[in-house]
Amino acid sequence: MNQTQKLISFCKEQVLAERNVTIENASFLFNLNSFFLTQLADAANEITRKFHGLKIDLEQLANIKKNYCSEDCSFCSQSAFFDTESVFVKNKFLLKEMLQ
Repeated sequence: MNQTQKLISFCKEQVLAERNVTIENASFLFNLNSFFLTQLADAANEITRKFHGLKIDLEQLANIKKNYCSEDCSFCSQSAFFDTESVFVKNKFLLKEMLQ
């Protein structure tokens, strides 16, 4: 096991023990070469499963035509969480009205 693999394992164990990871270690992990991505993803999955179990949330865009969703999914650009209103939302245009 090389130094990078040891660091991934060390940081995973720190988090599983509910201890903090240093900024330096987190920065190093964030900037890892893609060669270690599988190992990093496996560590992240193990951490996620410990703290959140097998539960998942599924979301869908209920009104994709208006480029807006009332959910607050922080990863989605169409979320109400972000200030991403477009001309379609502000003016309540429907796509077929715009094309006429």
